Amino acid sequence: VVIDPAVDGSGLSANASSLALILSDGTLKRTANAHSASPSWTSVNLRALPNWLGDEAVDFVVDAFSPKYLGTGAAINGWIATGQAPNAAVLRIGDLAGTPALTNQKSIFVGSGFGVNAQFERGAQNWGIVVTSSGGGTLVYYTTNGTSWTTVTVDTYYDTWGNTWRCGLTLNPHTAGEAYLSTLLASGASNAATPPSGVILKTTNYGASWVSTGLSVGYMKAGAILMPYAAPDYLFHGYRTGSGTSVYRLYRSRLSTGAQVDISPVVSGQVYGVDYSQTNRQISAAEDDANTVIFVGMSASVGKRGIFLTRNALAAAPTWTELSAPVTIGTELYTGVYCVGRNAAYFFGKNGNIGYWAGGATIRSLKGSLNTTASVIGICGL
Repeated sequence: VVIDPAVDGSGLSANASSLALILSDGTLKRTANAHSASPSWTSVNLRALPNWLGDEAVDFVVDAFSPKYLGTGAAINGWIATGQAPNAAVLRIGDLAGTPALTNQKSIFVGSGFGVNAQFERGAQNWGIVVTSSGGGTLVYYTTNGTSWTTVTVDTYYDTWGNTWRCGLTLNPHTAGEAYLSTLLASGASNAATPPSGVILKTTNYGASWVSTGLSVGYMKAGAILMPYAAPDYLFHGYRTGSGTSVYRLYRSRLSTGAQVDISPVVSGQVYGVDYSQTNRQISAAEDDANTVIFVGMSASVGKRGIFLTRNALAAAPTWTELSAPVTIGTELYTGVYCVGRNAAYFFGKNGNIGYWAGGATIRSLKGSLNTTASVIGICGL
């Protein structure tokens, strides 16, 4: 598989020494010695910079076409989606490795039960989508030049019980303008005996309009959606089989055939699926091997979260091994993952937790001098 640019779209490579983190409290953390036993981190308060808007950072996506990644300069840039009513925005952040500066590019709607996913892809420079899910329905904000944004109301359906359901969002890195998200087919309560159904939608015009793929996410929304770089005919996504706690699943859907398969890991009789309110990076596939998938799954019935690895994700029935045994939700170190190679992945979570996996049986903590109660919402290489 040829990857262009030749590193993950987040600028990460195996065992990188220089990393940047964006935290939920609006802090930028940087290290140049991630290789060390206890990395040292420096801090920049982005909330103190001109043009910051919002109560917290909700999602972060680096610009895969940053000059340093392309070898044409030193700057590394990206976008931050901030949240919480009434101050929410899409912010452009420039020069993450040097002297960061912010530009407020777009105000975004915030309502009750706010959830957001942001995504850019190296397949089309400056194309990006931010999707919000709230009491006002599903709204898409998209840009094709990385600067100006257009707002599209996808629908006005929402969870009347008030839970925050993330749509999930993935952009095709090989086909400009093609992206996928999930939404509801009607408003209704997620705790009802029969909750509203959900479906995956597709755009082929960068986000201007959306049509149904016919691929179901069961009830409510997917929470997370992934199109592997090395297998763009497939989507991995969340699925809900009904009301209650033992209903969350991980599904694999094939775009060309419409086939959908439940591939959820099972531990001690408990099924682990996609959390509807966590990061879109609960699911990540190796850039160079679509059969290598890492999944941070949760079981609502026992209240646990674990980390699972498969080496045959495209098989009829993938087999899973535990990278981190399930623990009680709230005590887990990691909630998201960037799988940048067959034997290379970066994990992130609450309380500034960040770790690196090199293909073995353990995840090495990179937290070092980080001392924070904030969550890591995104990582990039410096």
